[in-house]
Amino acid sequence: MKSLAHLLPFVVLPLVACDDGSSASPTDAAASQADAVGTDAMLADVALADAAAADAAVADAVADAAADAAPPDPYDDLEMWLCHPEKDGDPCDANLDSTVVHADGSTEVEPFVRAVDPPVDCFYVYPTVSLDPGIQADLPPGPEESYITVAQAARYQAVCALYAPAYREVTVTALIQGNRDFSVAYPDVLAAFEAFARRDPARPFLLIGHSQGSSHLERLLREVIEADDALQARLVSAHLIGWNLAIPANADVGGAFERTPVCRTPQQTGCVVGYSAYRDTDPPGGNAVFAHVDEGRAVCAHPGALAGGSAFLRPYVDSDIPAALRTIAGEFAGPFADPAASAAIATRFWTLPDFFEAECVTDGAFSYLQVRVHSDPDDPRVDDVGGDPIPGWGLHLVDVSLALGDLVALAGTQIASFTE
Repeated sequence: MKSLAHLLPFVVLPLVACDDGSSASPTDAAASQADAVGTDAMLADVALADAAAADAAVADAVADAAADAAPPDPYDDLEMWLCHPEKDGDPCDANLDSTVVHADGSTEVEPFVRAVDPPVDCFYVYPTVSLDPGIQADLPPGPEESYITVAQAARYQAVCALYAPAYREVTVTALIQGNRDFSVAYPDVLAAFEAFARRDPARPFLLIGHSQGSSHLERLLREVIEADDALQARLVSAHLIGWNLAIPANADVGGAFERTPVCRTPQQTGCVVGYSAYRDTDPPGGNAVFAHVDEGRAVCAHPGALAGGSAFLRPYVDSDIPAALRTIAGEFAGPFADPAASAAIATRFWTLPDFFEAECVTDGAFSYLQVRVHSDPDDPRVDDVGGDPIPGWGLHLVDVSLALGDLVALAGTQIASFTE
């Protein structure tokens, strides 16, 4: 809108007359003219101020009208979130206690403790899990999305406030058909993140994803967060598991990200952790879907041994898998060799100490988390837990579960380092 100042007239002052009818002296006339000019200048200033206020009022009215006319952001609705700190009774409010099963068969219940007023938020994007018949999953999400969110992300509530948006993911059906069109899924994730990030423009956050979820977060980190200094400064870490993130052959930054390096110490922040897990007895080969990239090498960072070397994993397995997913993922055994003993476990989660040992290895074109199972036929624990029914995928379906304790512990250390 144009300023109202252009309506002010240009003032020309005549010779000023005296009270007695005579003409004023040049000096008096000049003084009178100066007084008049000063008065008019003051009036002009007032008019300009009034015009500026009017312009501002009009601009505010236009902005308010535009805001009223704009459609509401769908992610301002709590129903668009699977898990949200302000949403009562969401799946992540479940009891997350775990049963620890030792090599001698003894057990103990490990209570889960949620953080109270944590200083950091976690933004989680779930993987391909929908069994909907179309290319994109419909909304609201189903039991598959609820299950995987609890299985992979709910335990992060020990260190952060968890946000898990629902989105129109590419479905299992689409992947079977070879369709990996993320043109609908990614805009949903982007919109959810924008709503998440603007809640508190100064609050730190951590990204968590697996498989398709990691692919969306890779793009978000590269295109949105790294392009915004304020957002980059808020990034505690990115745990992007089960996706082929590229880095140069002899460097920890570059490739997928220009500004975000691979995490190499537990206290390092503003960095990324990623890996794809394969058994030591069935390493990736010609049919491998994960653990390789076109240029450079795939990221592999053992969350419990970031500097390298071998270390036991701290698994947490959610036994409440929906029956429909079992037909796709195969049976994931319980912690005991005797199914009846496994069925007697009362907690939703279980864990096996000193059972899975892992190390990041590079073998030719492949860089992956090599997992060794320390089973003993003579002890009561299970000898093999499954988790790799699809040729070429390795242990992809249990990438997160195998190291969930390490990932949450690492997140806690990174949060403490970031906020100290």
